[in-house]
Amino acid sequence: MGYTHVEIMPLNEHPFDGSWGYQATGYYSVTSRYGSPDDFKYLVDYLHQHNVGIIMDWVPCHFCRDSHGLRLFDGYPVYESGYQHIANNDQWGTVNFDFSRKEVVSYLVSNAVFWFDKYHIDGLRVDAVAFMLYLDYGREHLNIKNEYGSNENIKAVEFIRKLNETIFGMFPGALMIAEESTAWPLVTAPVDKGGLGFNFKWNMGWMNDMLEYMELDPVFRKWHHNLITFSLTYAFSENYVLPYLMMRWCMVKGHSLIKCRETTGKSLPISEYFMAI
Repeated sequence: MGYTHVEIMPLNEHPFDGSWGYQATGYYSVTSRYGSPDDFKYLVDYLHQHNVGIIMDWVPCHFCRDSHGLRLFDGYPVYESGYQHIANNDQWGTVNFDFSRKEVVSYLVSNAVFWFDKYHIDGLRVDAVAFMLYLDYGREHLNIKNEYGSNENIKAVEFIRKLNETIFGMFPGALMIAEESTAWPLVTAPVDKGGLGFNFKWNMGWMNDMLEYMELDPVFRKWHHNLITFSLTYAFSENYVLPYLMMRWCMVKGHSLIKCRETTGKSLPISEYFMAI
């Protein structure tokens, strides 16, 4: 079929199936849902034998609140801030990592190295980068500021740069992909040029525009071609990957198939219909 890579959702251990692995407890544990660690090694090796790389989603932004996880690890805040309004991530019901703690930075950078070193994965798609970059992302009402009076999370920026410098220093051919949904500049620029150091960024704007276009009744699409063309205005500002985000597919695929059926008289696979547009 010509595919070069597969991307899988987080495989670290997590208690709630509905989180799809994005709310973790065991960052150094491969989830037992699909088999043993050796089974995962076999999968990676098998894919490599067939010239297919493997990219794993990785979540260094937040962790779940379950008492057997990292929250209040020794009875006190260890991985999170001691200030509850900063530590709590109410949007996802999780707890944010405190990037001002050197031990937390070491824990997370070492964990990224762990997946490359022990399991020979080829890349990480780093989840929720915007939540790390901005102190008030998704909670603007709290008006959280840094020491300079702005909302950038300076320590998180330092962590991201250290993360990418470490990974590329040890694994020069790695893929480090940012799932970043804002206009933060130089996400894919090298650290020594003032960038964050990723080598690719998901183009979330393109994906949302294209899916919005697909949801429109075919009669009205001719007045909304800007949804297809707008991403060209910024397409060359970063090294973009054009993603099919599975969670968004789940929300719109039924509606899109209805529109497809109205136009063609038959149901097409959602990916085939999308590519046809």
